[in-house]
Amino acid sequence: MWGLVGVWGVFALVRRFSNRLIVPATAAACFIFLPIVINGAHEAKPHLAGAVLVILSVLAATKFVETGARKWALVTGALCGWRWGWC
Repeated sequence: MWGLVGVWGVFALVRRFSNRLIVPATAAACFIFLPIVINGAHEAKPHLAGAVLVILSVLAATKFVETGARKWALVTGALCGWRWGWC
């Protein structure tokens, strides 16, 4: 599950920086083939979950910088806190 959430997170993050669809699709495909994703998807270790939570934290932080909405600051803080809970 964390691998799929990570693929979505990478796609969404790169999509914010590129107008072309091929760039985020390529980034998501490259993420799929990272050894931590392949290995983490088959083992019950928290490394993949931690990496995905960092990606989601960065995505929420970019939304906060763009909008300035307090909601995204709280989401970023919650994701960062949840990430440290996995270590």
